[in-house]
Amino acid sequence: MSIMQTAGLVLAVVFVIMITGIILKLTGIFGGADEQGTLATQARIVSAIEALMDPSTEESTCKIVNAFIQKDFALVGFHKNSDSVEEQCGAIAILRSDVTKPPACVNSACICACDGGWGDISGNDCIGRGVVCVRLPDNVNELKTLVFNNEIFDMVLYGETCSGRNRGVVSGYIVKRLGNDILIKSLESAEDMSVYATAPDCEEMADSLEGDEADSLAGDIIEGAEQGSAAISVDR
Repeated sequence: MSIMQTAGLVLAVVFVIMITGIILKLTGIFGGADEQGTLATQARIVSAIEALMDPSTEESTCKIVNAFIQKDFALVGFHKNSDSVEEQCGAIAILRSDVTKPPACVNSACICACDGGWGDISGNDCIGRGVVCVRLPDNVNELKTLVFNNEIFDMVLYGETCSGRNRGVVSGYIVKRLGNDILIKSLESAEDMSVYATAPDCEEMADSLEGDEADSLAGDIIEGAEQGSAAISVDR
């Protein structure tokens, strides 16, 4: 191989390395933004639940306007007195997987941001590296979600549909207190949201009780996720 050919090959390799670096950098930027959006949604839901469960709150329902969970991720709500919950992406019960409750949530209800990888949330997806869990008040027992066909499942809020379509930004969520339990319904469109036009805003309700606690919680969650490599637990 001549000197010119060798030099050309070296330049080509350097060019490929540079392009790869740029792509990876851009991927990291967008991935970080998605993760922060997911953790911010987690913080907003936690603050809504805390506000609804506060003894001084007369309202039993509130709405979260515009929310985002990144693709392949889910916000999973674990009951206080259960070791696992059942995910909802299965046509029949036998096809649905149990999701194991992480040690960070022992003896407490909690909400965890979990990465399901290339498939549905299952097994130990909420245990280990990168999982962010927030423990809920002691008076919360169970967390449920109401899906499109009005079936009630354990709370698993996906960043995509069960068929794999990316949800992106949804219109929001309705959060409802039922005694010591919480029921959450995803609102996929402005039309869905219009049904709950008179429902109080969860963030305004939380702010009236706790000042800027919701913003503080979101910051704590995001900061912890950026600094830690293992499962992170945020106590409230």
